Amino acid sequence: MVNIREARIEDVDLLAEIICSANQMVADQLGLNAENAPTHPSHCQPDWIQRDFDKGILYFILEVDGNPIGCVALEQVENNVCYLERLAVHPKYQEQGYGRKLVEFFLEKAKSLGNQKVGIAIIQQHEQLRRWYLKLGFIETTSKQFDHLPFTVQFMELKL
Repeated sequence: MVNIREARIEDVDLLAEIICSANQMVADQLGLNAENAPTHPSHCQPDWIQRDFDKGILYFILEVDGNPIGCVALEQVENNVCYLERLAVHPKYQEQGYGRKLVEFFLEKAKSLGNQKVGIAIIQQHEQLRRWYLKLGFIETTSKQFDHLPFTVQFMELKL
């Protein structure tokens, strides 16, 4: 049975673990480490999640038969715009449709909060993820190279 619930403050360690494990393979493929990409999700720490909670970012946890295996975060940035962040599914459960379930849940939640647009930022060189978001209806807007990152950030959005 699949269930998605709102995360609680006591879930910060669990969330950090899910996010780290889900992003480690990409970090390895792209050569990202704590020195060249210290804020990449493969290095997620519980205090990052704590700060997000303090800023009002909502986290949701996907459970399969009571086992937490994925998460997503919703950051409200304007009255009708939010960001989809920290989408993560434990590697053992990837490519089984759980990421799509989290995004579908997220989009319904975003609509219910009055949002008209969802923004995301991904690593432009992560072709598989970029194509996946395009299939979900997101469009590419802009891309930007930041001095402190060893990759280009691709911004995408979806109108609700």
